[in-house]
Amino acid sequence: MNIYTSLEKPIYSLAPMEDVTDTVFRQIITGIKRPDLFYTEFVNVDGLFSVGRDKVMNRLKFLPIEKPLIVQLWGSNPDNFYYATRMVKDMGFDGVDINMGCSVSKVTNKGAGAGLMNADRGLVKD
Repeated sequence: MNIYTSLEKPIYSLAPMEDVTDTVFRQIITGIKRPDLFYTEFVNVDGLFSVGRDKVMNRLKFLPIEKPLIVQLWGSNPDNFYYATRMVKDMGFDGVDINMGCSVSKVTNKGAGAGLMNADRGLVKD
């Protein structure tokens, strides 16, 4: 099932915002004016499979009142994207959004964000 086809149009969502849209913020927004769809903060798939895992896992915390909830993933390792999407599916997220639009140089220089679309990576083809 595609979460976007199940929602009434137009869809009002709370966009992913770094260091803002954590579980506490989403709960506060729910009490003010609930959007149709929530997004998490940016979750680094490479961090999920490193020694910094616990810090990254905090970004995946949510309560049922925050649903429907889409997880925003970013990173540079395709294998980590694969394992992360399987993990968040099992955690109960309603969808996955892969960040391929961030153009900040400290992100793209690592091959993440818009850097995923680099032709040398082979992830995007004509």
